[in-house]
Amino acid sequence: MKSVLNSAGNLKRSKKSEEVSDVIAFEQDILLGSLCDTVVPKLVAEDLPLLSNLVSGVFPGTEIPKIKDEELLSALKKECKRR
Repeated sequence: MKSVLNSAGNLKRSKKSEEVSDVIAFEQDILLGSLCDTVVPKLVAEDLPLLSNLVSGVFPGTEIPKIKDEELLSALKKECKRR
């Protein structure tokens, strides 16, 4: 919990909250991003659906964001094919 909150604080400081019209959606995005950054990498694949269910219960209508770093995804795919 502490690492999620620390990460959320860092994400919030790095984004411009003054420009946000919907504060609740902004804070939900911050918390979801923090949760994904800190918790998801520590889970095994079988636990991701459980986390997704928990997240949808706490934040209705949301889902765990997918990785959007195309350069990282491309490098991962290349390495997987190589191996």
